[in-house]
Amino acid sequence: MIDNCLVEGAHNLHRHSEPMYRECPVMVSKGYLVKEYLDRFYRVVERSLADYSRVTAVRFDLNFPRCYSTLDERYGNEFISRFIDNLQKKVSRNRKWASEAYDRAHQTRVRYAWAREWGGNSLRPHYHVIILVNGDAYRSLGRYQTDNENMRNRIQSSWASALGFEDVVDVRGLVNFCENGVFHVKRGDIGALGDLMFAASYMMKEATKRFGEGGHVFGCSRL
Repeated sequence: MIDNCLVEGAHNLHRHSEPMYRECPVMVSKGYLVKEYLDRFYRVVERSLADYSRVTAVRFDLNFPRCYSTLDERYGNEFISRFIDNLQKKVSRNRKWASEAYDRAHQTRVRYAWAREWGGNSLRPHYHVIILVNGDAYRSLGRYQTDNENMRNRIQSSWASALGFEDVVDVRGLVNFCENGVFHVKRGDIGALGDLMFAASYMMKEATKRFGEGGHVFGCSRL
């Protein structure tokens, strides 16, 4: 059952308090979830599994450096948009290289969901992010080595570029990869889907989001 009450400060958003959503467990220990956000993310996962029999999902957080003032207008969502665009371009270049280097290389879209939140007395927002790619193209993040061409460094360098930094080392400590934050979901695997939905639902909580201040606090891919 879904609560009929609206999310405080947000029009047309509704609270979800049940521990299950479409036969998947969700995280309600942090308070109400936003039903429409669950709906939107579930559709992203459905589209990914429709395209690919195996999907790899990666969960991580993006933070702003301390030098960014709380009054700075740069906190608009153009940063997360720039990050997604950078990452999509890097993945596209890698898949083009793989196609030229090997007889057969798996292609992929980069689907995503993000949530913009403020924690405690923080003067700066942060983003929770999940990306979903073809599991036959990418299976892991790769190691912590700055010169490696892997998904970990693509994510870090994409955030560095979004912030206007020249080197991935400039965002050291600003990109946090979640423990056990890589998920492998096969088409029809309800258990793995449930694991992903439970982890992702943390991003869909009502708490720590600032509704009604202009700009979106949640976004996801549409295709």
